Amino acid sequence: MSKRALLVGIDEAGYGPVLGPLVVSASVFEVGAGSFPLNFWELLKNVPVVRPEHARSGGLVVGDSKQVYGSSNKSLERLEAGVLSFASAAGMPIETTLEDFVSQFGSDGRMPPDGCEWYDGEDITLPCEADEVFFSDELRSGLEASGIRFHGFLVRPVFGPEFNREVRQLDNKADFLFKISASLSAEVVKNFGDATDIFFLYDKQGGRKAYGPMLLETFPGCGFLVEKESKVSSAYQLLQGGRRFFHRFEMKGDDRHLPIALASMCSKYVRELYLRRFNSYWKSHLPELRPTAGYYVDAQRFLKETEKLRAELAVDDDLLIRIR
Repeated sequence: MSKRALLVGIDEAGYGPVLGPLVVSASVFEVGAGSFPLNFWELLKNVPVVRPEHARSGGLVVGDSKQVYGSSNKSLERLEAGVLSFASAAGMPIETTLEDFVSQFGSDGRMPPDGCEWYDGEDITLPCEADEVFFSDELRSGLEASGIRFHGFLVRPVFGPEFNREVRQLDNKADFLFKISASLSAEVVKNFGDATDIFFLYDKQGGRKAYGPMLLETFPGCGFLVEKESKVSSAYQLLQGGRRFFHRFEMKGDDRHLPIALASMCSKYVRELYLRRFNSYWKSHLPELRPTAGYYVDAQRFLKETEKLRAELAVDDDLLIRIR
C-alpha cells in the first residue's frame, strides 16, 4: 500500500434503547497518502452520492442514519440502498442475506448468543425494500475515478447478555461503547498490516474530551501525541514502528465525514434487521402485539404487554433487557 493511506469511519446505532442490539460499525476506505480530509460527497457527486437533505433530487443517500431512517421515514429503502451499494463495491453481491452480510463483514464472528431465541428464525433475504435504487456500477466507477477504494465494513453487534455483563464490569456505558469502537480500530490495524498511515474518524461520544488514556489501553507501547482536546474535537497521533495512527473524535462527525455517516448507516441497517427478527418472534406468540424500536418509553409498553408470555416461556430478562 505504498503512498496510500486508510480512512476509517466508526459509529454506532442502538446506544440509547433498552431492547435490541447495540451495533458498532467501521467503514474502511483506501485513499492517496496526504489526502485527508476528503469531501467524499463532492468527489462522488456524479454517481450521484447525496446528503439526506438532497434526497429528493435522486441518487444514493449517505448521511447520519437518523436522517436517512427515522420517525419521519420508516422505509428501509434509502438506508438499504446506501449500505448494499457500498457493500457491492467491496465485492459482496447485492442479493444476499442478513447472516451472509454479518458473516462477511462481522467482527470477531459475533452472532446472537444461546438463549436469545428472538434473534433466531428464518434468515432475512436482502434487499428487503430497496428495489431499483442501487448505484453499484456507478459507485464503483466513481470511487475508481477519484482514486478511492472501499474495502468494506466491520460490523460488531452487541446483544443483551454481553452488553449487561460489560456495562456492569465497567460501570459505565460510554466506556463500553469506546471499548467496542477501539476494538474495531485495533482490528483494522491488524488486518491492514501494510498500511503505514491510518486515519480513524469517530463521531464524538457524549461530552468526553480526553480519549488518550483509553486509546493507550487499546494500543499499548505506542508513541503518543495529543494534537487537541476540546468539546468539539479531540485528535491524537499514535506511533508504532514506522506506522502512524491518527484518531479524531468530532462532534457531529457524521455530518462532516462520509466514512462516519456510512458506518452509522451500516450500524442502523444491521440493528433494524435484527429488530425485524425480534418483533417477528414476539408477534408469532402475540399476533396483536405492536412492534417496538426498543427505546425506553415504548419498551416499557412492550414489556408490560409481554409480561405474562415471558413468564410462560421462562425468559431470562437479563438476556432480553439492557440495564442502561
